[in-house]
Amino acid sequence: MEPAVSTGVDVGWVPSGGVGLFRFMTTIVTAEAHRRRRALGQILLLATAFLVLVAISATSVVLVNEARKDSALVVHTVEVENHINALLLEIRRAESNARGYLLTSGPEFLRAHEAAVASILPFLDRLTQSISDDAVQVEHSKKLRSAIEIRLRQ
Repeated sequence: MEPAVSTGVDVGWVPSGGVGLFRFMTTIVTAEAHRRRRALGQILLLATAFLVLVAISATSVVLVNEARKDSALVVHTVEVENHINALLLEIRRAESNARGYLLTSGPEFLRAHEAAVASILPFLDRLTQSISDDAVQVEHSKKLRSAIEIRLRQ
């Protein structure tokens, strides 16, 4: 009897001759097929993991681009709000100085009122320019302009 060649599979002692050799070769082929199946399974698992990683990366890129677009919209909204607040400040300043002039007849209130009135329309123009991408807001801006012009003529 001869010891079996080490293949990772324990087949024990095989007798010399054809039947033992067939059994030994079958065991080797079976072990080799098992290793191939296992290697193929590992390759498929690795390929699947790689595809999942690629999908996650692609999704991440898309979401980052969407976040940038959303951030730009938020910045635009804040800029429009700042233009509105600046316009309101000038309108209030003009009204406040007009009241001060009416109460005191002081020329400093008149000068401050005239300066505020002169700056209202440029502030409104900046606001209108910043909302020019939205037709509804442009229409509202036209109504606001006519109301401001009527108020300034009083």
